[in-house]
Amino acid sequence: MEENFSHRCGPWKQQNKKHNSGRHRSKSSTEQKMDKNRLVYISLEDRLAMNRLARKNRELQLRAQKVEKVKRNKNQYGSARSPPIAVVILSLAPKIDSNSVIGNILACRPDATVTSCDRNIYFLSSPNLKRRFCFLVPDHWNMIEVLDAFKVADVAVLLWDCDTVTLHNHFSSLLSAVSAQGMPYHFNISLNAKMSFNHDKKRLASVVERWGLRPKFCRNYDLLLKLIANCAKQPLSLQQHHSRIIVESCSIVEQNDDVICLLSVCTLKINGYVRGPPLDVNRLLHIPGWGDFQMDKIDVITDPHPLHKYGKSHVIETCTFAVADPAKQENLESQATVDEMSVDQTWPTEEEIAQSQKDTEHLIRRLPEGTSTYQACWILDNGSDDDVSEPEQENECNTVLLNLDEDMDSLIAVSRAESVDQDGGGGNE
Repeated sequence: MEENFSHRCGPWKQQNKKHNSGRHRSKSSTEQKMDKNRLVYISLEDRLAMNRLARKNRELQLRAQKVEKVKRNKNQYGSARSPPIAVVILSLAPKIDSNSVIGNILACRPDATVTSCDRNIYFLSSPNLKRRFCFLVPDHWNMIEVLDAFKVADVAVLLWDCDTVTLHNHFSSLLSAVSAQGMPYHFNISLNAKMSFNHDKKRLASVVERWGLRPKFCRNYDLLLKLIANCAKQPLSLQQHHSRIIVESCSIVEQNDDVICLLSVCTLKINGYVRGPPLDVNRLLHIPGWGDFQMDKIDVITDPHPLHKYGKSHVIETCTFAVADPAKQENLESQATVDEMSVDQTWPTEEEIAQSQKDTEHLIRRLPEGTSTYQACWILDNGSDDDVSEPEQENECNTVLLNLDEDMDSLIAVSRAESVDQDGGGGNE
């Protein structure tokens, strides 16, 4: 007979009896009693070490901090208190006009405010998106201009031709140079679609994948702006460690041309947003194609491209933010000065001439008879036989005059005297 057991909640819940150890003490009760009377010494390492729960909580806190930092940086991009999002638009086909594409992008938001500069730089401020955009349109036939634009860009928009099966040689080398320098977060736009969009997209995706790019395309410009505003930016290493400025306008401070011609120098004033790390006024400023220059001061002006429009009575104000300190300012010398004559032979000084005269004095040494020049180099002159008379010296040994030249490289025997008495004695025998 089968019995059906069902769960009963509340006061009718089944109450199981505890284990009865009988007359013997259980293991748990014994350990509890021992722990009460035990004096445990905890070392410093054990106190500092975290248990599993503490480590888990610490990992969760670090993760939450990183997520909060990413969200904060994501919300700061292009906001009213940060520079506009720099977007570079690059055409990868000869027949695609980048200016027509940028015109369609600027006209897709009716609530946006559009301003432009003389250097193919366009600004778009959208209050609904709460973002500001800065569009750069470099000449795709000028590789240096394209690389300079990608150095400061936050997002790249690549324009592809749907009829393209393989890239042109110039655009292949251009895309290779950009990839080697560093490709930021990018979007792809397919243009000139004659057939269905899906068919062209599949054919073009194979071309895009060859260059290691994401095979995703966008045709709606309004959606493109939303994706750019909310995408996760990937700043390059160069952008993380160096400040950068996109110059909107530049002018010469000196008004008198005669002063410029006389001094051959001038003070250049540039306007633009500072991006990346803080800019130090005492550091050098590099202008591509011109070199490094010292900064005089940094002025802060009212934002010329605000997110919301100013009133009619708005006046642009200028205030000095930082002034260069000559004591802390970096020098323009980028290389160490090398003395080309430092390793060449120079004319000797008076001290060297006097020392050489002392070294070349004639030294008269008294050596035994039959001593060679090589053996004379190893015999030291003690100077103890100075009182010996000349006749005795002539009878006992030969006198060798050693002339030491300037380099002390060789010893020359000057004279050798033979005793006449000894020769006579040998004949008598």
